[in-house]
Amino acid sequence: MRIPMIVAIALAVPLMSLAAQAQAPTATAARPAASDSTSHDPWGATPAGRYALVADVDGSPRNATLTMTIDSTTHQTKAIIAVEGGETDEMTVKVNEPELVLETDTPDGLMTIRLRRHGNDLTGAWMRGLNGGTIKGALAP
Repeated sequence: MRIPMIVAIALAVPLMSLAAQAQAPTATAARPAASDSTSHDPWGATPAGRYALVADVDGSPRNATLTMTIDSTTHQTKAIIAVEGGETDEMTVKVNEPELVLETDTPDGLMTIRLRRHGNDLTGAWMRGLNGGTIKGALAP
């Protein structure tokens, strides 16, 4: 017995559709996971918060606190970094997604800190004059 062509096509189309769906990647599979090291959370136009930082300075950890507040007059972010040992600097803040760029002039040259957010955690780098290193941090309690 021979199957009419129209019946064969009617049976084949749903099977081909199911096979194509099984092979197509889903939207969630194509998007990187939140814990992926390449994913970053945006800072937004006016970042604020208090972060505990640890900078690698010549192979030794150096603790600092970064405090960012919104100026009620200018509505711009103000940043102050207080380094253990008493050094405190006010820094300019620029959001260049996915990075937050902090800068200030110091006697040893321009200090630049670049930070990326991963949830409540931060990673980045610092540079002052010819010196630099990595920096990590987290939202302070």
